[in-house]
Amino acid sequence: MTKHQTTASNSLVSKQLARSQFFFLSMSSCNNQTNQTVSPTVICKSYLNVLECRIIEATGLDRQFAPALAVHGPSILPHPHDEQEVTSEPSFLDNVFWMAAPKKRRTIEINRTRRRDPSFMLKVKTNIEPCVECGHLKQKHILCGFCYEKIRKETALIRGQIKAMEGRPLNTPAQETLVLYDSESPWESDKDKRIVERNRKRPSWFSIY
Repeated sequence: MTKHQTTASNSLVSKQLARSQFFFLSMSSCNNQTNQTVSPTVICKSYLNVLECRIIEATGLDRQFAPALAVHGPSILPHPHDEQEVTSEPSFLDNVFWMAAPKKRRTIEINRTRRRDPSFMLKVKTNIEPCVECGHLKQKHILCGFCYEKIRKETALIRGQIKAMEGRPLNTPAQETLVLYDSESPWESDKDKRIVERNRKRPSWFSIY
């Protein structure tokens, strides 16, 4: 670098510093007079300009060949718009746009296997046994359906007879009920019980006590 180039570079840096200092002084005087705030973006740009000139002056580089100071603006500079403004307008980010979706289509072979695989077919039950009371087939640890149906029908007939004896709903006395069939008589301990007589033979599965 020649002496002429060094002198020109120093004069350029001095002019830049003087321009930035004048800008700061003018902005401060305007703020004092008008009581208005300067945009933070303008202040940051001016500060970066002064910083660049000082770096060039300290390193002794030429202004024409010195690399420009590149700064990522949005991460440092404040946003010009008001951040407190909240818009209630619907956005595509609020819907199912970001939800998971299948990326590949299943083949027809895989779909048929999922629907008609032999493991999904009806399996033979090995927990079938005859009922001890009636002899009908039933599953283990499950009530016999035939026996349950007989008990349900007899219970419905007894309830119908009790309803006819009461004459109206919600007229049930607060005492125990005893059901007697043909050729049966109450015991001495059954005097305080309500007796319901049935005109048929007692079923084998319906014990008195």
